[in-house]
Amino acid sequence: MVVIDESTRLLPDEQHCDALDEEYTKYNLSLPKFPILVSLWLGSFLSSIDSTIVANIMNKVAEEFQESQEKQWIATSFLLTNTAFQPLYGKLSDITGRKFALLTALSFFGLGCFLTSLSTNIKQFAIARAICGIGGGGINAISSITVGDICTAKDRGIYQGYANIVFGMGQLLGAPVGGLFIATIGWRALFWIQVPLVIIAIILGEMYVNIKLVHVPPPSERFKWKNISRIDFLGSFTLVSSITCFIILISTKSNVILLSLLSVLSFIAFIYVELYVSKDRILPFELLKGSFGCNSIATVISSYVIFGEIFRSPIYLQLVQDFSVIKTGIFLIFPAITTAIGSLVTGAILKRTKLDLAYCSYKLVLLGLC
Repeated sequence: MVVIDESTRLLPDEQHCDALDEEYTKYNLSLPKFPILVSLWLGSFLSSIDSTIVANIMNKVAEEFQESQEKQWIATSFLLTNTAFQPLYGKLSDITGRKFALLTALSFFGLGCFLTSLSTNIKQFAIARAICGIGGGGINAISSITVGDICTAKDRGIYQGYANIVFGMGQLLGAPVGGLFIATIGWRALFWIQVPLVIIAIILGEMYVNIKLVHVPPPSERFKWKNISRIDFLGSFTLVSSITCFIILISTKSNVILLSLLSVLSFIAFIYVELYVSKDRILPFELLKGSFGCNSIATVISSYVIFGEIFRSPIYLQLVQDFSVIKTGIFLIFPAITTAIGSLVTGAILKRTKLDLAYCSYKLVLLGLC
């Protein structure tokens, strides 16, 4: 005979979770969107403006340090940590909650900006940029995830379009602002001036990003090893090791055999960890099949082209065409404008279309690649 008292659940576990999930969804949708979006998009704006600032000024910074032959590490260090840590933030936010993950990302980014402003050589500058990348990857990831929590599926397209406009505005302003600063008060002000803005985003995030999720453990259990161990640190480490060795290999001519061996072995270790060791993998290989895999390939190709142009064009214009830093910044405005317009149009189409959202998205991706 089953004894029923005041602690007995009225619904079975699965029904209880469904009911709680529905309650939390309604609560999240009712949260004040403006301060949350300001916190998210202020971070995204700073991350995007920071990247184009650096793309435009890194040649001048390397010349100031008299280390022009090492300038590739300024861009590489940021993109490396940005890529490696971005997928970790999704799992971190599922374990510790959206707020903690967002504040962690913003804190790393703000610390990186502060250290960048104090750099006295390329090595210090690159390390500071790597710290920025740890935060920058998390800011972009958590922004997309959190917008999905506080908006309906139908509205996500238009809100993502707005987010891309904010990101595009950062890219739009970064290059000319960087050129203006380096020609007047110097490049260091570009980085320390971002710190108080990051602090504003942190304060807003602490106050308003109060999202409730069924799968997030209670606060008392979030930082216990049984939950923290779900983050794929080993997979991330082996992936970063493989990419780092490969980047060093193509950037220098020393220790070619050793670097090639380390890169291959690290990649093999990454595959093994993801297939047989990790509980919650950083890269579930089964997701790379079908339409998701095709979209992933399209994202890789587009990112390769976009970031390649962002960091290649300023160097080409300044060294080959003898453009000033300010003129280079103006030249970089045009791709940022078209990116923002494309994002807004895509979001509007997804909001108003009568087609299946997945089918419509695939057609837009195909159109973008063409």
